Amino acid sequence: MTGTSTVIQGLRELSLYSVQVATFTSQGTGPPSRPQFCLTKESFPGIPSSVKVVEQAGIVVLAWAYGPKDNETLRKFHIYVRTRTDGQVLKKTVPGNTRSYELRHLGREQLYEACVTAENSIGEGNPSVPVSFKVPRLEATRKGLDLGNFHCFLNRTFFFIRA
Repeated sequence: MTGTSTVIQGLRELSLYSVQVATFTSQGTGPPSRPQFCLTKESFPGIPSSVKVVEQAGIVVLAWAYGPKDNETLRKFHIYVRTRTDGQVLKKTVPGNTRSYELRHLGREQLYEACVTAENSIGEGNPSVPVSFKVPRLEATRKGLDLGNFHCFLNRTFFFIRA
């Protein structure tokens, strides 16, 4: 390196680093400077994955997975549901520790598209791959919803998720 400054790349976000410099001449390396400490910034959140819609017994649940980056603290998730007929968008916001949401007040026999975004202190990230679904007619009720790797059981109007 020559000059009085350089850019250090490849650092992890939200990590504490100490930096020391030393001169190098034909006589050898000089003593290191006192360490300077710096904290790297957080970047935009990742994209939620494995988004799916499950409907049973007239209940429609949107579920997703999210693997946070190192040291990342999610503030919330935003759920976007768009009608395929007129393009009207419904936005719901849920806490950052949520991984499913019951979709209510949707028209029966109507086509929808849904996606999820994550939000941290920097802002809202990119949306997940959208999933399309149709809300069927109301049918006979059952107690459990099968969300694949998730198990969701209806107890009154509350959902308890076990992963």
